[in-house]
Amino acid sequence: MSSWLAYIAFRTVETAARLLPASLAWRLGAAFGWVCLWLSPHYRRLVVRNLTIAFGKEKSAAEIKALARRHMMHLGGNFYAGMKMPFLNEAQVMRHLEIEGREKLDAAMASGRGAVFALMHLGNWEILSQGNILVPGRGLAGIFQPLHNARLNAHIHRLRERTGNKLFNRQDGFHAPASFVREGSALGVLSDQRAGEKGVWCPFFGRLASTTTLPMLIARRAGAQVFPLGVITLAPGRWRVLVGDPLPPVSRELSVEEAAAVMNERLELLIRRSPADWFWVHNRWRTPRGEILLANAKRGLALAPHGKVEDIQPFEIVIRSPDTLSDSCHSLPAVRAIRRGRPDSRITILTPEKLAAFWRMDPEVDEVVTTLDPAARYYDAGILFSETRAAAKELAGTARLIGYEGTRRKRLLDQIIPARKNPGPIAHRTRDFLRIALHCGANVDDPTLHEPLPGHAKPAGNVIALFPGGEHGPAQRWPLERWAEAAKLVAASERVRFAIFGTAAECPEGARLASLIGTNCTDLTGKTTLEELAQHLRKCRAVVAHDSGPAHFAALLGVPVVTIFGPTESAQTAPSGPQHTAVRRHVECSPCFLRDCPLDHRCMLELTPQRVADAILQTLTSTVTA
Repeated sequence: MSSWLAYIAFRTVETAARLLPASLAWRLGAAFGWVCLWLSPHYRRLVVRNLTIAFGKEKSAAEIKALARRHMMHLGGNFYAGMKMPFLNEAQVMRHLEIEGREKLDAAMASGRGAVFALMHLGNWEILSQGNILVPGRGLAGIFQPLHNARLNAHIHRLRERTGNKLFNRQDGFHAPASFVREGSALGVLSDQRAGEKGVWCPFFGRLASTTTLPMLIARRAGAQVFPLGVITLAPGRWRVLVGDPLPPVSRELSVEEAAAVMNERLELLIRRSPADWFWVHNRWRTPRGEILLANAKRGLALAPHGKVEDIQPFEIVIRSPDTLSDSCHSLPAVRAIRRGRPDSRITILTPEKLAAFWRMDPEVDEVVTTLDPAARYYDAGILFSETRAAAKELAGTARLIGYEGTRRKRLLDQIIPARKNPGPIAHRTRDFLRIALHCGANVDDPTLHEPLPGHAKPAGNVIALFPGGEHGPAQRWPLERWAEAAKLVAASERVRFAIFGTAAECPEGARLASLIGTNCTDLTGKTTLEELAQHLRKCRAVVAHDSGPAHFAALLGVPVVTIFGPTESAQTAPSGPQHTAVRRHVECSPCFLRDCPLDHRCMLELTPQRVADAILQTLTSTVTA
């Protein structure tokens, strides 16, 4: 029933257009387009956004809004006037039309090799269905995608054939269209729309967009040239067909994908002749649903021969970091994978103030902020590495919000990362964040994702850093007396010094441990910033810490780490790599992940100083050997 009503409505509007002069039909359509601009805030925002992508560096915000109004008027006017075109004969059409660059088509058709037209939704594109106007005496065909409305599809099919067009169903393949061109005829292919997963990613107005390679493929098979074609509005009811220069042929020097990038440049030149005429209501630069990154793109990225990656407009991604240093360290490989997932990505990290210095240490992070104003910059995607509802609200202004379902925030997310259905063996915490990157389209198997931060060096000196504190509560802490005894056992075998680090809140524990160890120790608890801590740790031969942020931070700095585990799970959070050692006394109740032990703290009390000292000595021996 709905398809029948849609068909009746279309035919009614079409009949009215047939009875009106073309100039009046254009003006009525333009008025309707102006009304639609104000009745549809979604499309108004989309048009402004697309125009900003294309002309943001050339036009002010006021100029872009004015251009958006003109566009909607041109779109409505050309659409309504275009409904009249199939019912006019050639002479009647030519009263409304002039052709610029026709000699290029004449030369191509005279060669007998045919031509492929890269068509656009520009101006009154319906005029291009008049075959005898463009290539007199030669056949003109088009490739079409059937409409879901069968009645409307059949009607439009009849209109196309009435103007001398031959139609090829896109679903029937491209052998017949190529043969048609090879016989000396012309074929039109709409080439300005998003090509989805089958397209190659090329710059269009300086920003990557999925682009069809079909015109070049058919032209190569038929031995023909590809001509960009468009129609611009001169006045109400008057238009000009623009014939662009032919694209360079596909060859050993120019791949099909590179030719697609050249085609985008040529189409852009035609659009710039009359920007209000292009189809800005189309979300040309949208990424595939589910994957914002391009690491898995079937056709990859292509640039024109003179193109440069650094000239591409950035794809803005803001990542809300975890709230702890340990999880921030675990998430760094995922941030790197996302950054490398598309060459135009620009990564902004939104993080608590206490972690800002950490994120500034990695060069693959472009910007670090502690507050976010979505109105100040458009973000193409927001990715949540924190599972709180508050974190999701912080990124609520981004175009696409991605993350785990988390706590009471399902409705805030545009893309929910599925949790593991079959948990199986314990997975390292790093995998939780890499799973997010994977579902965004990143390659998470690159071993270089786990490399230390820049500036790491081979451990040297004779200082061992001690972190007796713990950010996850008293159950995680080994007794200070055990720390001191282990340090003395190590000092009895190796000429080393100890440096104690921690937060300002851990100063009492640091002072007490320093007094227990004696003169062979320096207490720096609460006296270093994160940047200063990094400088100290890079000079250490080893680090000893509980399962906490400092252990993972030291590992990222390239320093060997001995990690003491109690209520947490070493398989889940231990620093990875042969230079790191996890020391643990596995008891029947561990891992419990509790902040306070309700029993007798046996997982820590049964871990002897000798065992920890042996692990430290083995680490020192390994660093010397390495």
